[in-house]
Order: sequence, then C-alpha cells, then structure tokens
Amino acid sequence: MADDRAPTLRAREGPRTRSGGRRPWPPAAPDWNPTERGWTVDWQRHYAYLARLLDGGARLVAIVPGVTRHGEDIGR
Repeated sequence: MADDRAPTLRAREGPRTRSGGRRPWPPAAPDWNPTERGWTVDWQRHYAYLARLLDGGARLVAIVPGVTRHGEDIGR
C-alpha cells in the first residue's frame, strides 16, 4: 500500500549546505513569543514593511496614514 500523504516538514532540519548536508537552524531568542506579546501576523507584516521603508531612507515623520507598501497602509 503506497503512502500518498503529503510529505511533512521536519522542524529540526535546517537549510541544505553545498555538500547536501543540513545546517541546524539557529535557536530562537528566548523572549520570542508573538502570541504572548500580541504580535499578530498583521502587526509583524506592518513592522517588516516599515523597517524596509526606513532602511530605504524614509523618515519616520513621513510615515503617516495613507502611506502604503504592497497595498498595506503602513501609516495607520
């Protein structure tokens, strides 16, 4: 009987090296707990977009309601 289930991801397997082996994933920060801190996926996405805008030279005072990135209102 063939096993036709989709393959599952193995959480402990890191990215492949050039030789085909696996590197371990770096450990998560001990205080990383998005649920406990209220960091919803929406919040994390806005944070990442804001960080990219600032890295690109935008000034924080210029990020006002209506400033968008990928259709998301970053200034809200």
